[in-house]
Amino acid sequence: MKTIRRLSALLFVITNYCLLNISSAQNISAAESNSFSICNDNSVRAWGYNSDGELGNGVFSLNSSIPMQVNSLTNVKAISSGQYFTIALKYDSTVWAWGYNSNGQLGNGTTANSNIPVQVTGLSGIISIVAGRSHALALRSDSTVWGWGYNYYGQLGNGSTINSSVPVQSTACNHIIAIATGENHTIALRNTGLGDTLWTWGSNSAGELGNGTTTNSSTPSAIIGPDSIVRIEAGSSTSFVIRDNGTVWAWGWNYYGQLGNGNTTDVHSPIQINALTGITAVSAGQEHAIALKNDGTVLTMGYNYYGELGNGTNIDSSIPLQANALTGITHIVAGSEHSMAVDNSGALYTWGRNSLGQLGNGTLVSSNFPIQVTGICQLSVGINNYIELSAISIYPNPSSNKITVSSNEGIRSMQIFNVLGEVIYSLQNSTEQKSIEVDLSKNPSGIYIVTVQTENKIINRRLIIQQ
Repeated sequence: MKTIRRLSALLFVITNYCLLNISSAQNISAAESNSFSICNDNSVRAWGYNSDGELGNGVFSLNSSIPMQVNSLTNVKAISSGQYFTIALKYDSTVWAWGYNSNGQLGNGTTANSNIPVQVTGLSGIISIVAGRSHALALRSDSTVWGWGYNYYGQLGNGSTINSSVPVQSTACNHIIAIATGENHTIALRNTGLGDTLWTWGSNSAGELGNGTTTNSSTPSAIIGPDSIVRIEAGSSTSFVIRDNGTVWAWGWNYYGQLGNGNTTDVHSPIQINALTGITAVSAGQEHAIALKNDGTVLTMGYNYYGELGNGTNIDSSIPLQANALTGITHIVAGSEHSMAVDNSGALYTWGRNSLGQLGNGTLVSSNFPIQVTGICQLSVGINNYIELSAISIYPNPSSNKITVSSNEGIRSMQIFNVLGEVIYSLQNSTEQKSIEVDLSKNPSGIYIVTVQTENKIINRRLIIQQ
């Protein structure tokens, strides 16, 4: 049983190492006026607006203020929502979509809406998904990025501004290890063996590309930003990254103070948000953002007309404020004008705008403080996967041959998992070792997770193999 639980937790880490624009996990998602959750049986529940089949329950134009099951969708490990459509990643690495489709955002070669999930055409080996306003992106295990849907601002990253109803590869964009997308822009984290770099493309009206300009770009390009990045996130026209020391850097639209830096001036290049420390995850909505601290509490900032900051008021804030009565939180997500959080027991809390039932509590009344959603399935719960990069060292990384894993705390056990959660290496020590060498020359290129157990903790690190 312990082995199964540990593998489940590590599958969660592998699945969510590539951030989507929803949260620290991908077991909950919030859209314009909808909400979604993955149950622990890997089925999906949806509630809120349904004019174009957004709930995926086989009907149009019948909203729901309580969670309903998405039709015939099983074995789901990640989910991400756009404005009026949603995509899901299954454990077989296929991608499925439903809802509004006028720009081809369902990726099935048509522009017809669908009130049931349809498979995105021609995708395999997918390890991460993200949905923007009317487009979507997927990261393959070979570190390439594929996009489909609306492309007016070049958000597909293929050098054009032509929509595509089937996935197309983002050009000049390889060695990618994480992706995030906002309304019409994208952030990617790239590693070529010389350290991590940030790449951006798409809309740039508020400086959300972080390159010091407000000029759109249909091709990915590198920007100057912080190093040692463990998470990336994108909101409507905002961008966030988290470093391994728990600090947050942000840029883009800031009219309502959603960057949390104490003012309402747009930012065109990455700046550190001094009021955010000890942060393990960030999620950005349309005009507000929320952050998860390593003590399980939640901070919120930005627009608050509908109570989306969850602090019992309806007053905007340009500095992070603590959301009321939330403890032990492991997952967060910001929708357009509402927010969601899951605690370590699997309980779901929602707050903010509720005019279309997006809070899932059976009413249409907005709330400026978190309320628990009842009558929902037991949610899929993973570990709080903050990555402690400073605790262990892996060299070289990327590698094509041997790696050396070191820890000054001493290594009691170590395992290496591929993206399917399969163990490719395992070691149990009778005595602690400071350094372990592993030959990986027979393993294919891709992204792996190294798990090290020391005397006091379990640490997860990303490993890239390039043959």
